[in-house]
Amino acid sequence: METDINLPTGSKVSLKYFHRQIKSISAETLTEQRNQKEKREPSRRTRQKHKQLKCCFAKVHRSKSVANTLGGDRVSIRPSRNKFIKNYDFNFDFPQWGWCDVTFTSVAGHITQIDFPKNCSWGSCLPNKLFEADIITYTSKSATDIANNIGNEARNSDILMIWTDCDREGEYIGYEIVQAANKTNPRMTVDSAFRAHFSFLERSHISHAARNPTKLDKKAIAAVQTRTELDLRTGASFTRFLTDLFKNEFRRELDSKTVISYGGCQFPTLGFVVDRYKRIKAFKEEKFWYIGIDIRKGNIKTTFSWERPNIFDPLTAFCFFKNAYSEAGEEGEIINIEEKPTSNWAPLPLTTVELQKDCARYFKMSAKEALDTAEKLYNQGFLSYPRTETDIFPKGMDLKKLIEKQSQSQIWGSYASTLLNENKFRQPREGKHDDKAHPPIHPIIWTDMGNFNDKEKKIYEYVTRRFLACCSKDATGSKTTVKLKWGPELFNATGLTS
Repeated sequence: METDINLPTGSKVSLKYFHRQIKSISAETLTEQRNQKEKREPSRRTRQKHKQLKCCFAKVHRSKSVANTLGGDRVSIRPSRNKFIKNYDFNFDFPQWGWCDVTFTSVAGHITQIDFPKNCSWGSCLPNKLFEADIITYTSKSATDIANNIGNEARNSDILMIWTDCDREGEYIGYEIVQAANKTNPRMTVDSAFRAHFSFLERSHISHAARNPTKLDKKAIAAVQTRTELDLRTGASFTRFLTDLFKNEFRRELDSKTVISYGGCQFPTLGFVVDRYKRIKAFKEEKFWYIGIDIRKGNIKTTFSWERPNIFDPLTAFCFFKNAYSEAGEEGEIINIEEKPTSNWAPLPLTTVELQKDCARYFKMSAKEALDTAEKLYNQGFLSYPRTETDIFPKGMDLKKLIEKQSQSQIWGSYASTLLNENKFRQPREGKHDDKAHPPIHPIIWTDMGNFNDKEKKIYEYVTRRFLACCSKDATGSKTTVKLKWGPELFNATGLTS
């Protein structure tokens, strides 16, 4: 603590003087500290005047994670009637509203369901009548407590902010949340609700999403409503029609509980599967023959491929071989060497389909295993959202910052540093797909993978290496093609050098 007291050495002064000065200085210091603290975090008396802001997530674990990110160590937890749903309370300073009392809660997917009225139950009407029948919307039994929790939390709230997934389905779940809140607070409408846009659970990204909300997309909501209604009408009508038809035709084979289910996506897909199965079963293996030449020099073997296509008659293949051997014996002649520059494009940013294809190819993982593992890493904050069709990184995304985090790795850290320090970074190529919901799959933070299981290690390393490759320049090298003549037959061998 600094003071203005300056006395010459040896001066005598009353202790009361020092007491008064120190007391005055301490009071000023404490007042200043209190003012600074209230700038950072408002006092309890001031908080009572703050707006009540409620946020809702589609998944339980995300509400806890984001609440801890924004609220730090000041988050308090309250239970709800659903044992899996918690309410997280804290304070946050929003640019447009100032300090707010914030509650984060969540749902477990969709809150509502649609169905036909009782007079359209199975057997009460013809299947084709379902295309015109009325539809009722109701809260599902499993979501009753969740909907009630939203209503209770929204009752005295000023602001509602939706934090569901940034896709059409997430937009519609947000709409369902607004409807549940509106039952206890008429001010909560689609027009008044706010929408946070986020793709991953990194601190700065979450903070930006909280401070820059938008509005719900009414067109996306309408699209999901339309698709849901079509699924119900076509699914119910065709399921009833097919079930009644086959039960009448195959009464002995089908019992009373059998249902021939129809799905708008599943039924056509089943057709593709059956068609492929039939072609595989109808395939007949055929042996074929060819001439191959291997040249060895030390431990290096070079294989030359025959220019002719494979031959399905062994006698014909033997005649070609005998003719060449009779003319040239065991000696061949290199007749041409051609060398030209070549390049290998950097891969496109990673999408869900490419992730599943590559994991099946390299790790023998099923599509479900790969996606489940990637989602687990996403929920832990290591990867971005893995369900995306986008193969274009947003223009303003700071990719170099993500690369810098990977420079800590002992495996690929040196390569990441090379991209940044040796001017080898290149903005990733742009594909043709952008779902406007999530960026391509990429790593969020670096980890040494010490606590990962085998599948998690493979997925994280694959995503990271793919991301670094996306941010690299195209690979360049030289392609050499050697043509060999053995008797009248021609053979080729190719190789690449960097």
